Amino acid sequence: TSNAAVLQYISNKSVIRAYGATSGTGILQFNVAGGGGATDSEAMRIDSSGRLLLGTTAARAVGGESNPRLHLEGSGNTSNSWINLTRFQAGNGSPNIQFAKSRSNTPGTYTVVQDGDNLGQLSFLGADGTDMANYAAIIKAQVDGTPGSNDMPGRLLFMTTADGGTFPTERMRIDNDGKVGIGNT
Repeated sequence: TSNAAVLQYISNKSVIRAYGATSGTGILQFNVAGGGGATDSEAMRIDSSGRLLLGTTAARAVGGESNPRLHLEGSGNTSNSWINLTRFQAGNGSPNIQFAKSRSNTPGTYTVVQDGDNLGQLSFLGADGTDMANYAAIIKAQVDGTPGSNDMPGRLLFMTTADGGTFPTERMRIDNDGKVGIGNT
């Protein structure tokens, strides 16, 4: 690819390159210098769509979706595709992952969600020899009732895909009142 512009910062330990391609798109690439005169290697990049790519130079479709804002890839028998959240505190606080949803299309506005809205999802997929577009299991959090000011009723759904199936089916749920349903919805 022919680059129309390259902006570079190079020190003895790191390299930052910004490429402006002739087509009007570009990337911001962060490299780490190799030791002992070895060539530098890419550590991460921000592509022309604003996606942060770690361990890869291209966004990859997983679950049929290739536009997430963060892509993390690794290979081999190392932990290079793990995410660690660690907290050091002399108390009962812990690391935290938060999923939040508003019914508004405008960031920073808080339009109330509705009964049945999905609030967050953990998806588990595997390569089937063709792609990674098929789900093996899903854990989903949904609104379970009518939300109000400082009131957010919720339920958890646990879904798995049967052998020969094409999408996960709900197998268990925990309703907002603590009732557990297994094999029924």
